[in-house]
Amino acid sequence: MSYPKISLIPSPGNSTLKAGILPRSIEEKRNLVKNAIMLHMHKGTPFAIKQVFEALNLQASLQEWFEYNGEPYRFKVELTSMRLLFKIV
Repeated sequence: MSYPKISLIPSPGNSTLKAGILPRSIEEKRNLVKNAIMLHMHKGTPFAIKQVFEALNLQASLQEWFEYNGEPYRFKVELTSMRLLFKIV
């Protein structure tokens, strides 16, 4: 599928991504689909997390483990958005 055609896909309605993040609009969903391969290649990294927040128009700060004396290869994320991110089941 080419990127121009992604913008023509109709909205499937109210859907939730695997991680539980709720995109607010069809544009946010399309941005995630357009970046899916790149995100998959970098999954689990601060870079990928930052890209997801950017695609979802969320304001967040990220600290890596060495910046807060945490466990190696971990990070903390602080969201500055009041938007509901996770669906609690």
